[in-house]
Amino acid sequence: MYWTVIKILPVIASALLISIVLFTPASADAGEVLLPSGGSHSWQIALDRETRISYDVRAEAGERINLFLMSAADHGRFEMGEMFTYIAEGSFISVTGASAALVLLPGTYYLVAMTPGAEGAPASDVLLSFNISVEKTSASEGLRIIMALGAVVILSLVAIMGLDVLHQRKAREEERERR
Repeated sequence: MYWTVIKILPVIASALLISIVLFTPASADAGEVLLPSGGSHSWQIALDRETRISYDVRAEAGERINLFLMSAADHGRFEMGEMFTYIAEGSFISVTGASAALVLLPGTYYLVAMTPGAEGAPASDVLLSFNISVEKTSASEGLRIIMALGAVVILSLVAIMGLDVLHQRKAREEERERR
């Protein structure tokens, strides 16, 4: 039995590693973007289920920016120059950079970076570096369950191998005593 289990253990370990790669429920967008003086830049975030997002946006050279996280409807109002509301937990006003992590319900959202009003507006374009990460929470739970089950299976196989080795040793000792 010991040799049979040893042969399938690498197969099980490989299957677990493949499941990690295939089912990792995260995506990310990172890079740099030039924010025009007096303008804005929007990142669309489309979610089909409850999702944890995190982001980090930094303005180079210490320039100040406003960051607003808003729904698609409010983004439409923003684009039309109308009054809009934003999600306070994920929004920042007059900062050189900001980070946030929060869970959002299904829907389409926008993270908008813009230069502040006239009193704090930079004289030139602002280079922004950004990193936006999206992790679907329900899929993460599924991955945790798969990993927990895989760990239980591997530990069970190791325990079976250990018991088998002990059993074989005991059988050899009994056989030696008979001789």
